[in-house]
Amino acid sequence: MIVRVARFDPMPAEVEAAMLDNIRVRFRAALDVLAAAGADLVEIALPLQEEVKTAVMAGLTAEAFAYHRNDMTTRWTDYGGPTRAAIALAVFTGAADYVQAQRVRRVAVGAVAELFTQVDVVAHPSCAVPAPELATLTFDGLIDSIHTQYWNGVGNPAISIPMGLTTSGLPVGLHMAGRPFEESTVLRVADAYQRRTDHHLAVPALAQ
Repeated sequence: MIVRVARFDPMPAEVEAAMLDNIRVRFRAALDVLAAAGADLVEIALPLQEEVKTAVMAGLTAEAFAYHRNDMTTRWTDYGGPTRAAIALAVFTGAADYVQAQRVRRVAVGAVAELFTQVDVVAHPSCAVPAPELATLTFDGLIDSIHTQYWNGVGNPAISIPMGLTTSGLPVGLHMAGRPFEESTVLRVADAYQRRTDHHLAVPALAQ
């Protein structure tokens, strides 16, 4: 079983600091578990990372705006602030932008398919920062830190499973993706990891 370790670049300085403090140690420990289970680990950089993330957000916000536009005109306060801000971004997305985003995704699908001719699973942290607290949740900076959206863009089967808690008790995730229609492979790797760890049994302390 070959598990490739995705490296996400570029990374903002503040995100890099959070990665060092809260995520990197746990991710390296997770890789040790996978290696002990028989995985051959090789570091890679996913193709067209920034382009795919931009394309995903352009499509996501445009589709969300099309669906929610009427409700938002009459039920504005029923939507949370971060959600309103994210959907409002679609005002700046034109039809040509939407079409171009789908073209980018199509190119990326081909590049990822080539990658998976030499690899079974790609592993990386689900997010470069721990789970944010609800009271301070905003989409500013958070979107750039989330790595799962890349796979939303290319459509490969993927899973995010618990990778532990930070020193402050916030959960972090381990994300793995595989070839199209090979969900079973992704699930087997995730199962092998969870059989050797107990992170999925940990319960974060709830804020009072």
